[in-house]
Order: sequence, then structure tokens, then C-alpha cells
Amino acid sequence: MFDIGDKVWVARWQKNKQWEVCPHCLGSKYLTVIMGDKSQVTIDCTCCVEGAGRSSGKIATWDYSPDADEITLDGYEVSLSEGKKETTYRFGCSGYDNVFATKEEAIVYALAKIEQQKAEDKLKLEYNKEKAEKSWAWNSAYHLEQITGFERQIKYHKSKLAVAESHIKK
Repeated sequence: MFDIGDKVWVARWQKNKQWEVCPHCLGSKYLTVIMGDKSQVTIDCTCCVEGAGRSSGKIATWDYSPDADEITLDGYEVSLSEGKKETTYRFGCSGYDNVFATKEEAIVYALAKIEQQKAEDKLKLEYNKEKAEKSWAWNSAYHLEQITGFERQIKYHKSKLAVAESHIKK
């Protein structure tokens, strides 16, 4: 435990956004889906859509770099959480629980957190691919059903116009 006035190291890490080629569409922005009858359709890649936009062919990835800052503690709080004593150290208005005696310990902690974050980033990328509402098969089947429905409506409305044409006076 540290005391007020002690110099300590706070672990932190920088998060830098990078753009990489989408691993699913390989930058083409589109996917080819083979249907059950062996016909093929091309759809927008749902993995590289950012926000409400269209497929870009690129995905945002993150590069992390560990670092540590030396601070002088000006306070701390001790609390009980689930029967366990937890200490939050204070420097100005900020509270830290990742405080260490040496810079090396802080860097090791930051590297462990970076590895944890990279694993979460990888899971998120796979989740984007596998989400039910973004399923490539569902997406293509939905649009094919819509086309079939609209073609049926067009045929019906054309038949109604054809009836009117047969009653035209000459």
C-alpha cells in the first residue's frame, strides 16, 4: 500500500487507429454468396461497414503501445467490494487502481492489458461476421425474396393494365 506523497507509476496505453484491408471481402467491398441452387449473388460486405455507411473494403484496427506516468499521490480511498478491500489512489481529480512502485511493473501490467484488449478486438471482428442480423446468407435470401415479391406485384399490376387496354375504343 502506498501513502500520500509517495511517487508511484501509473500504467497506461495509447490506442492508435489503423486501417487494414477487410479480411472477408479482401478490399472489394462485396461478397459472392452461393445459394442452395448453386446460383450466385453479390452482396455488400457487412464486415467493413462503418456506422450507417456502405462497405469500405477496410476495417479499423487498433495498435496499442504501453507507457507509464510517474505521479505523486495526493490521496486514496479504501472500499469493500464483495468482502474484498480495494484501494483507489488519487492524483488531482483522477483515481487509479493500476499503481505500481516501478515503471517496469507498470509496463508489464500495461502489456497484459493490451493483450487482453487485442483478444477482445479479435472476438469483436468475428462477432461482426457471425451476427445473426448481419448473416450473409440471410442478407442475400432476404433481398431475393424481396425481388420475387416485387416481380409478382409488377406482374399483377401489368395484368390490370392489360385488362384496361382490351376495353379501349378504336
